[in-house]
Amino acid sequence: MNDIPPLRWSTLRRNHPLLLRLFPAIWALLVLIGVGVYLLVTNALSQDDDVQQRSRTFIAHSLEQQRGEIGRNIINYSKWGEAYRHLHLTVDKAWADDQRNVGDIPFDLYGYNGVWVVDGASRTVYGVIDGQPSASALTDWLQGDVDGLVAQARAPALADGSVVRAMEVAGAPAIVAAASITPGWDSSIAVVPGPPSVMMFVTVLRPDRLAQLSANYGLPPLTASRQPLPGYESMPLLESATQLNWQPPRPGRGLLRQTLPLFVASVLLLAGVLYLLLRHVLATGRQIEAQMQALRTSQAELQGSERRFRDMAETSSDWLWEVDAQGRLTYLSDRFAQVTGQRRSDWLGRPLADLLRPREGALQPWLQHALSGMEGSATLVCETRGPAGQQRICRITARAIEGGRGHRGTATDLTDEWQAQAEVRHLSLHDALTGLPNRRQLDQFLSQHLAPAAGAPQPGLALLSLDLDRFKPVNDALGHAVGDQVLQEAARRLAALAGPGGMAARVGGDEFILALPQAAGAATAPLDLDALCARVIAALCEPFCLEGQVVFIGTSVGVSLAPAHARTPDELLRRGDIALYEAKAAGRNTWRLYTDAMNAHVLARRQIEGELRTALADGQLRLHYQPRYALPGGALRGLEALVRWQHPERGLLLPQEFIPLAEETGLIRPLGEWVLHTACQEAARWPAAVSVSVNLSPGQLGGDGPGAGDRALPRVVAQALEASGLAPGRLELEITERVLLDHEQGVLQTLTALKQLGVRLSLDDFGTGFSSLAYLRQYPLDGIKIDRSFVAQLPSQGSDRAIVQAMSQLGRSLGLTVTAEGVETQGQLDCLLQQHCDEVQGLHFSAPLPPEGVAALWTAAGVAGDSVRPQR
Repeated sequence: MNDIPPLRWSTLRRNHPLLLRLFPAIWALLVLIGVGVYLLVTNALSQDDDVQQRSRTFIAHSLEQQRGEIGRNIINYSKWGEAYRHLHLTVDKAWADDQRNVGDIPFDLYGYNGVWVVDGASRTVYGVIDGQPSASALTDWLQGDVDGLVAQARAPALADGSVVRAMEVAGAPAIVAAASITPGWDSSIAVVPGPPSVMMFVTVLRPDRLAQLSANYGLPPLTASRQPLPGYESMPLLESATQLNWQPPRPGRGLLRQTLPLFVASVLLLAGVLYLLLRHVLATGRQIEAQMQALRTSQAELQGSERRFRDMAETSSDWLWEVDAQGRLTYLSDRFAQVTGQRRSDWLGRPLADLLRPREGALQPWLQHALSGMEGSATLVCETRGPAGQQRICRITARAIEGGRGHRGTATDLTDEWQAQAEVRHLSLHDALTGLPNRRQLDQFLSQHLAPAAGAPQPGLALLSLDLDRFKPVNDALGHAVGDQVLQEAARRLAALAGPGGMAARVGGDEFILALPQAAGAATAPLDLDALCARVIAALCEPFCLEGQVVFIGTSVGVSLAPAHARTPDELLRRGDIALYEAKAAGRNTWRLYTDAMNAHVLARRQIEGELRTALADGQLRLHYQPRYALPGGALRGLEALVRWQHPERGLLLPQEFIPLAEETGLIRPLGEWVLHTACQEAARWPAAVSVSVNLSPGQLGGDGPGAGDRALPRVVAQALEASGLAPGRLELEITERVLLDHEQGVLQTLTALKQLGVRLSLDDFGTGFSSLAYLRQYPLDGIKIDRSFVAQLPSQGSDRAIVQAMSQLGRSLGLTVTAEGVETQGQLDCLLQQHCDEVQGLHFSAPLPPEGVAALWTAAGVAGDSVRPQR
């Protein structure tokens, strides 16, 4: 057969009915082949996945059966009165081995390779390896966290149960079951106090044992390894690092190896048949090529008549227009009436210039540019009017008609786009809630008014930074909807105060700015500034009547002046914020004028903050300890950890000089963690009867909650106890009512978590807050500390004695330890002895001591916990 010349597919498709009938069948056949291959492969892989999943399920069930079997067997042997008598109270090997109560029985019956007993001191007192008595220590034969396993088996929650873990014996994985030895149901045997002995059964999973396990449960051959083996399926052995590996059967892939060759051969044969058929079709197509040539000629003639339509389609984006050489409209598309709301018949024959008015320039010169051949880039923004006189914006394009017979083009309506852009411009410069200018517009306003004209003096401007007082309680109590109304009404009042020449702007949640050009310059008298700020405060102190609610707020005001205080917007705003900070510190509903001393104070605080960060990193912090004694008798009970800062230049700084700054800057959390860890580490070296107490700041509880992670206070305390080895009962955490007030929502959960760790909780400065009695009932406290303000005048003030007596009686009735702090005189101590206070501390007994000085307290006590006479 002769070579087939290339043919156009479109020609063959339009003129060869045989090809049109044949190709759907070919495509359907190809689709069926593809579906068949897909179903075959999918079914095979599904079989493999199913077998693999069942293998994993059977192996997991088998391991759980092994865990359950060994766990039940260890309970049968350990929860037995005779075992308690012969393996815990005494170790009777004759009873265990000769009488075969234990001995080789677990090995012969169950195949357990090891039987061990450790006493209450975790010493190996009985061992059997492969049915033979052994004098080896358990830890010499069994590798892993043996102590942790023993401790878990002794847990009270497992008094009637057992624990099963995976460990290793000589590098081979092993299943270990452990349980405490108890009399079980035998009530005739008295339980001896002290840690119980622990019995263990050990099954070593050597290759022969794994093979037996596979045979017994119908599993694929198992192999143990420390890491998953390449090419194998694997799963951990009882949640351990040891992996069990196996190769599951793959019947699906075997099926593919058998059927795919036959399937491919059939497809190739079918492809050969299709190839011959297509060659015949293409040969037939040559015969109709001559006929298609005539059609191409007729298509060329049609192209001229279609040119006008293509020109219109290329430039059309909305409605179309056409004018003659005199600029009169000869055509308007149907979209014209839909967009403009006007009838086409009203405009046909009228000048285009009457319909469209350019925003810049004139229409006729612009059309002349299009006539000269610049139509590719010709666009013009024009205005038109709707039937009701409403303005619309459109962008037109134009193309000259051949022969100078006029122009045609498109008009794209931009009205909605321009309105949206205007709205965006408005929103970019205004606050969405209040409608006031935002920070961006404020910056533009300040830049405009602070930049003098050439040769002109610097204009004056007063900037008032405002922060609403008591807004957050209103927002929390009445909801955000009412809070938004408060902000809107406050914005309205401030806008009225700003006047036509000034600006009121909202720059934050409840933060506003009043910028008043020429209202208060450098030469403005203080009385005028007093009156201005008084009007602002009075306006915002007026009641807000919203939805039946009468709301009262206030404001603090910081004032900065230009050019006296700053000449740039950023600096003027910064100094206004500094003055506002001073006003808020001075109380509500007040104002402060910026001074250089304020800036110096801020810079000094910033320097101290940087030095405090350095102190945390460089270890400049120290802990001193003030002892706490019992009444009566004077026994040393514990020491309170008090942080000090060994400043390289200023010497030893007390907490009141840097703790408030740490709370403001967020440094209190790392500082508090350092105090906790350091106090626990040092207290771990003290006598066991002496505890340590650590004060908690509100900032240390502020981040507790979902997402707090490792910085949550209970976790920090647990880490400190674990790292130091300090018993939880020797750590006491002191919290103030301020902590409870600042974090009332989540503090109960946090304190409950701390109590679950075993630490003690004490309420410091008791009696100085608002709700102390409610706290004693609501929170899991162990003690209260009477504030030093009640102790100072105790000998001379009968009211203070009555209060202390009431606090002591209240604490005793609730089972709380009552501690009096700030005891500085013998008279105060005598009064406290009469009031039956539990503990005392203060300078009358000892000043806070450095770590090296506390050793003298043990010497004075003689033995840890012995009574001592408090010494000054």
